[in-house]
Amino acid sequence: MLLKTPDPVRDGHPHDRRLRLAISGLIHRFQILAGRAFNDEQGLSDQLYIHLSQALIRSVFAIGIDSTLTEEVTRLYPRLLRTTQAALSEFEEAWHIRFNEEETGLIAVIFGAWLMQKSDLHEKQVLLLTDDNPAIEEALEQQLRELTLLPLNIKYQSVERFQKEGAPKGVTLIVTPYATALPLFSPPLIHAENYFTERQQQHICAMLED
Repeated sequence: MLLKTPDPVRDGHPHDRRLRLAISGLIHRFQILAGRAFNDEQGLSDQLYIHLSQALIRSVFAIGIDSTLTEEVTRLYPRLLRTTQAALSEFEEAWHIRFNEEETGLIAVIFGAWLMQKSDLHEKQVLLLTDDNPAIEEALEQQLRELTLLPLNIKYQSVERFQKEGAPKGVTLIVTPYATALPLFSPPLIHAENYFTERQQQHICAMLED
């Protein structure tokens, strides 16, 4: 089945206008839930119009799409995905459809990309110091990803190597569950044995979302 390429400028059918209004509401709800504004709402609206026009048809006719991205989005951007799901609820109700995980993941990626359009935002690097408890290390990584909607580049480095060489260039924050001596010059370090405290969470968000 061939899908026509939607045109956000020329499409003028009542169905198309209804979709544009629904997308405006979707963007508004996402911004409220995320607590962040988009730098270019019109550009985002145009991209969502093109994507959702085709996603609606795929959903109605049960046309599958590549699912390889879904697992990665779920693991790397859990908060972004949940926020997208919540924002989509009214849209789905209005159009009497329920997007599957693959479609929702693609919409989340679109929202995430447009959040990063602001000139002062870029992917932050976090260094997670490792030793002998990979389960706790992975749990801390997941907590970090739950704290922000923005993409994070989380790198692993052993405590031993860190104490010898320090942090790689460009690291914004260091996190570790292990007692660690800081080198003379080092990015901020947060120590958490199992869970971040509320104050640590606030501090982390301030550093990662500035």
